[in-house]
Amino acid sequence: MNETHRADFVSKASDRRDSAGVPVHPSLEWLTTAKTVGTGPDRQVLVVGDTVVGVFLCALLRDAGYDPLLLERPDQVVESRVTLLWPSTLGVLRTVGVSLRDIATVVDTVSVERIDSRRSHATLSREAAGEAEPVVVRTRDLRRALEAQLPVTQNRTNRRVGALSDEDDGVVVEFDDGVREWFDAVVDASGTSVVRRADRSSSSFTRLRQHETAVDVDSSSDGVREVWCSDALAQRIPLPDGTESVVRITTPEGAMPTALDGTEWTEALSIEPDRLGSAVAETEPRAVRQLRLRGSGAERRWWGTGRIAFCGPSAYPVAPASGLRVPLGIEDAVQLVVDLRQDSTSVSDAVSSYAAHRRDRLSEVRRQATKLRAEHEYPVRTPESRLSALGLLRTVALGSFCGPDLFALQRNAFE
Repeated sequence: MNETHRADFVSKASDRRDSAGVPVHPSLEWLTTAKTVGTGPDRQVLVVGDTVVGVFLCALLRDAGYDPLLLERPDQVVESRVTLLWPSTLGVLRTVGVSLRDIATVVDTVSVERIDSRRSHATLSREAAGEAEPVVVRTRDLRRALEAQLPVTQNRTNRRVGALSDEDDGVVVEFDDGVREWFDAVVDASGTSVVRRADRSSSSFTRLRQHETAVDVDSSSDGVREVWCSDALAQRIPLPDGTESVVRITTPEGAMPTALDGTEWTEALSIEPDRLGSAVAETEPRAVRQLRLRGSGAERRWWGTGRIAFCGPSAYPVAPASGLRVPLGIEDAVQLVVDLRQDSTSVSDAVSSYAAHRRDRLSEVRRQATKLRAEHEYPVRTPESRLSALGLLRTVALGSFCGPDLFALQRNAFE
């Protein structure tokens, strides 16, 4: 990254500070002022899913003067063991008082191997310095750090949504126990879109299979390792304690990573073949979906309509292997609360504005990532591959490794 880009980012991330000296991110300056929306407790929002994005959204809504009710995740929602966070995302977390200093590890290098007819290897080093440090954190630890920002008396329930009705003056929700309640808005952050009335066209997504397991191997010194082989991506991601790594293998649905029978993958991942094979064999594959990045872009209704909004994977699924699942969901939460805070705007208009902002953001990510695909060393898959969108989004997640333009694309999310 050139000095102009670096100085610009550090200035925007650190010049604004609250009374405790914590850097204030530009999109969240209102958190340090006394002004909140409405009268607080009578502005009720139902947040479905205590995922990382759902808990973060609740903390943000509370600080904006809303009274959120958080529903626990449905049983079928399983988050990834590990989360990669962008520098700009870390700036937002610090602004709401979340410090990951003792539970995260900085990623300095990403070693990428491509094993096919165009076999190649690249070691990507972080170009930014100072504030611009992407980190890896255990997802459970990240959620706990966010939950610590919620008051002890924060409303929380394990009920499930049975039915809902979006009315002119609010959303009437009937829970599975027969209780009916009224909310100003409902936000699904569960990752399953349990409140969506109609599923979107399956042609918008690629169905993937994901194996994920922890392997007892010291990976504290060699960063993230990734291997592309035909239609498969294998990743070894170090955990903060340095004694284990998470191995994640992502393939199209119906395909199995047969290359694991050989030694090329295991050598590139620096894991003994028997250890990797047995670890994967002991895990149940998980079905995930990856959004296809088409030129026409996404529809606004993916993010919400009326008084009902969607955040993170409930809005537009992306595979955990992309490294975007949590960062994009946190972007959603920030934009939604920013739009809800407009005093002269109805909730329906705020949701509409939010949906338009997020549609434009995703279109920009697709356009810029496609434009820049030839200007970095990360081996993006060909458009014909069922993992092409996954590879393209992976370069955005590794923006601080893949050049200043992709890093700026991350940073501009909150400006």
